[in-house]
Amino acid sequence: MDWMDGLFQLCRNSFELTFIIGFLVAFTESFFSPLPLLGIVITNSVLLGFLPGLIASTLGSVLGSTLLFYICKEISNIRFINKIKTNQVDKIIEWVRVQGFVPMTISYSCPFIPGFLVTIAAGISKKSFTKYFPGMLCGKVIMFSVASYIGYDLKGFLTSPLKIAIVALIVGVSLFIGKKLSKRMEMKELNKVYI
Repeated sequence: MDWMDGLFQLCRNSFELTFIIGFLVAFTESFFSPLPLLGIVITNSVLLGFLPGLIASTLGSVLGSTLLFYICKEISNIRFINKIKTNQVDKIIEWVRVQGFVPMTISYSCPFIPGFLVTIAAGISKKSFTKYFPGMLCGKVIMFSVASYIGYDLKGFLTSPLKIAIVALIVGVSLFIGKKLSKRMEMKELNKVYI
């Protein structure tokens, strides 16, 4: 256990190193689902503070999910992928492909739905980036904001109704901004088609 104490001491003494490690672990989780995403987010907020922990977690996870989305989109025509598709897999992929902003946001903001699988299904289904990204970003920001806020001050959160109201406000604002971003990206895509 001395090595764990040493690791925590190193993290307390080097903010930059801790930020980079937090970013890389969140990035890696996008490709390796068994890593506990909420644990990573809460640990980042405890070690770095609320806002820096939230930024490290969000940047790492969003960049990792975006890269995984593009990789899956590129390999979706490979014969191996076509062989593993079954009726049930096809139904899931089709469901993800046709979903809009709100279902994508809910898929990413619920910690019990593996975002890893949603990302793979979105990439394989060739869902457009403009329909994928706003929902993914908004869902992750909602989940990470809540987890970071709770992890940063768990005792204060449980005893203060004001803090619970702040979390509800963060969720509401994130949904509002995400919907606006989604509509804006769709309008830009439509303008490109008609020009």
